[in-house]
Amino acid sequence: MPQKKSKQGVMFENTGSDKKVTKRKKKHSGDEQNASKKQRLERAERRTVKVPKEKIQKSISPDVLQHIESLMNTAELSVLNSKRIVNFENVQAKLAGLQKMLLQHYKKLKCPSTQGQNLKKVKKDLVEEKRKLEYNEEMLESLTNEVERAVEDSYTIEESTKALEEKLESLTQQVAEDAQTLGEVTISDTFLLPKATFEAVTFQEKVKRLKDPNAVLKELTLVEEDPAYRGMSKLIEKTFNEISNSTS
Repeated sequence: MPQKKSKQGVMFENTGSDKKVTKRKKKHSGDEQNASKKQRLERAERRTVKVPKEKIQKSISPDVLQHIESLMNTAELSVLNSKRIVNFENVQAKLAGLQKMLLQHYKKLKCPSTQGQNLKKVKKDLVEEKRKLEYNEEMLESLTNEVERAVEDSYTIEESTKALEEKLESLTQQVAEDAQTLGEVTISDTFLLPKATFEAVTFQEKVKRLKDPNAVLKELTLVEEDPAYRGMSKLIEKTFNEISNSTS
């Protein structure tokens, strides 16, 4: 009999006037998924956890318990130091009971030996950190003092600079005033010699008018050689130099 195949995978069988329909089944679809799930479950059931011997749990060492107790004391002091506490004695009693209960629990608690060895080093590390903290605080205090001294020195330098600037400004004004006064004196008071000075007879002409000029020259030579004259001449010269230096 002729058979027709549809697009959806349905087989039509022609038997005269009647038609029988049979559906094609998909093979290995749901069965494979169920089988994989069962295999995974079986593998998970067969798994066993093995604890290495070096990770056997032991009780906490006394050093670690002492460190835990010191931490509890620090926490208790920080809580009691709070200003919000109203009933101080009641809170202190409750904290003491809680600390005792926790210490008893920690004494019974067990942890891996490797972690216990690491916890033993906590106290040593804390001491080292405390030493570093003290050193850093000392360095900070030293740097703070140096900064304060530098600030004070800067204030002193600033005050000195300000005083020097004021002095320089005052001297500049004084120089300007002196220059202005000197200019006015030079312009107004001209150094003019009197007319009699130009009309006066010179010393040489007076000597020529003398009857015996050679005798006068001899007398002048004797006067110049006199020690009293020399001392007087030096005194006059020294006085003139001092007056010139003081005026300049």
